[in-house]
Amino acid sequence: MNSSESESPKGIKVIFTGLDNAGKSSIIATLMREFSSIPTLRPTSGIKYRDFEFLGMRIAEWDLGGQKVYRRAYLNKEPEKIFGGTEILLSVIDIQDKERIPEALEYLKDIFDLMISLNIKPSIYVFFHKYDPVSMIGSQAELNNYSLELRDKIKTILEYPAIEFYRTSIFDIQTIIIAFSKILLSKNPKSTVIENTIRDYAEKLEMDALELIDDNSLVLGSFYKNRHIKSLMNAIMPFFLEVNEIFEKVSFSRPYEDKPEDQMVIQKFDKFFLFKKFSLKQIDSNFYFLNCKNDSNFNQEDFQIFVNLIKEILRY
Repeated sequence: MNSSESESPKGIKVIFTGLDNAGKSSIIATLMREFSSIPTLRPTSGIKYRDFEFLGMRIAEWDLGGQKVYRRAYLNKEPEKIFGGTEILLSVIDIQDKERIPEALEYLKDIFDLMISLNIKPSIYVFFHKYDPVSMIGSQAELNNYSLELRDKIKTILEYPAIEFYRTSIFDIQTIIIAFSKILLSKNPKSTVIENTIRDYAEKLEMDALELIDDNSLVLGSFYKNRHIKSLMNAIMPFFLEVNEIFEKVSFSRPYEDKPEDQMVIQKFDKFFLFKKFSLKQIDSNFYFLNCKNDSNFNQEDFQIFVNLIKEILRY
């Protein structure tokens, strides 16, 4: 992660905003697979930046500290330097902290009004964060209804067409990965080509599902035979990423890359789930291939065909 307090990298500008303790930094740590750091995270001081590649696009991610003193500064001291050029505004709201919801909505409205005055019209996404599975036991309907009420209230307050809502939780990692993946994919013209390539490849080889994931834990494209398989794949994907991260920290001598055995296979529910890492040297990036089949046969030649197709799409 590249951090700076004075100057941000260039690219598609994504701003994470919200009150202190809303969970912005924990979302970013989850996307970076820095799970061990989450319990010790402290509120962000000032602004932190991260610069990374996504499908050939440079993403400039701004994490705006949510403490009151910083919020005032963003809105009053040369705000065009903070918000200018923003294409994606991502507002994180702690849905469990009902006492501070009015404050969070007021802050979002202040930012929105400021952007309109500066003629900035980003796509706006609201994360109802800390939508934790544990907290939902016995009160799921209540929480669902509350999030719908908040959604309608925000739509009324902002009166803005380009706004979407997601429910996220660090205890349900897939909610964060899927949400952020969809947001960035909406900005990339290559996403449709990749999606079609994955679908054609998976159907040809009679796979039940296939996901292509990048080194930022973001899903670049996917195919699912049905909704049940989709739910299963989305749930199991973070597990493979975490296990892979553990193995990455262990040093092995590797005489060559992308060995056939450099993969993980799990059998469950009469299905075989295969997770495989591969590198594209020309792009200087790693990717992950997760698929579901009825058998454990995995043809390396077929896989290489898929890798070559993805390489050609990402090259241009």
